[in-house]
Amino acid sequence: MVDIHILRRNKVRRRLCQLEVDALLVTNDTNVRWLTGFTGGDCPLIISVEGDRLLTDGRFPLQVEREAPGLGYVLRNGPLSELVVKTFRDLVPSESALLAVEGNSITYSFALSLQSRLEERMTPLQNVIETIRQVKKVGEIEAIRRAISVAETAFLALKDELAKKRRRGTTELDVARRLETLMRENGAQAPSFPTIVAVGQNAAHCHAVPGNTRLGAAGTLLIDWGARVDDYVSDSTRVLVYGDETPSNFAKIYKIVLDAQRKAIDAIRPGVSCATIDDVARSYIRRCGYGDNFTHGLGHGIGVEVHEAPSLSASSSTVLKAGMVVTVEPGIYIPEWGGIRIEDDVLVTRDGCEVLTTLGNELSDVTI
Repeated sequence: MVDIHILRRNKVRRRLCQLEVDALLVTNDTNVRWLTGFTGGDCPLIISVEGDRLLTDGRFPLQVEREAPGLGYVLRNGPLSELVVKTFRDLVPSESALLAVEGNSITYSFALSLQSRLEERMTPLQNVIETIRQVKKVGEIEAIRRAISVAETAFLALKDELAKKRRRGTTELDVARRLETLMRENGAQAPSFPTIVAVGQNAAHCHAVPGNTRLGAAGTLLIDWGARVDDYVSDSTRVLVYGDETPSNFAKIYKIVLDAQRKAIDAIRPGVSCATIDDVARSYIRRCGYGDNFTHGLGHGIGVEVHEAPSLSASSSTVLKAGMVVTVEPGIYIPEWGGIRIEDDVLVTRDGCEVLTTLGNELSDVTI
């Protein structure tokens, strides 16, 4: 069976040939892991037209051999910039060879050190690997499905606990910690990101940090959570409604957000620009009178990172392709009132899209 990591590196190699670059220095740890399977950190990878080398140190040889068998590596025993240049010259001996670096991850000081040794034979490239990562293979999509399943199982267990147990006295932090525990108990390696839990007015902050605010007897509870399973992540948001009292106009605004999300999902298909999908939801919310209260992009890609390309936003020039997995998460946030965000994970298919998340999002589905 062909190693998926070799196939990925070969795809990068072909892209380098198109760009007329002889080698790429990969400094982003997530990209190194995606390309090799090696889970250690701070070990750059050189991909060249002639072969690949991982630049590591005395901590990791056994780990490299276990996690990335067959991958060539060299051990560092001096300045990393010297090792990069030497390895690059060994792989590509030509004096005119050009080394590319990941412009959006390499540090300024490291780039300067390399530049002083390579003179004019170094160039920055942006998002070469991230662009390739946008389109998921079958195995990656299945891993995302498993992450979604774990996250949803945990959320339903939490929802059931909140419905059965007395809520008064429970804090946002209590809810976040319990949900993360439930995800781990159901098979998650870790949460996709620190869980967001916001009671009532706190949800006006779209990325609220859980604190000691208590749920009380009635109100709303925004939860944004995800699970990491087999190195791939999920990302969902629901607003739970509990007790007999809700903020004024809650049902009306909830329906606006839900309708905006559904309109955007209905528009997702290959060949449509990310900016167009964003505009479908944004223009609807604007027409409903809440345009100034939708303060972030409509969504983002998910995969080995919880925020990766493509971006569903007005500034994105990306066109959707089959195999991309994106979140669709319109929201309305009103100071001193609260916020509503509904988020689902969506796979772009050959003839449209598939909503991968399965939790209901009608108001009746989130009322406990």
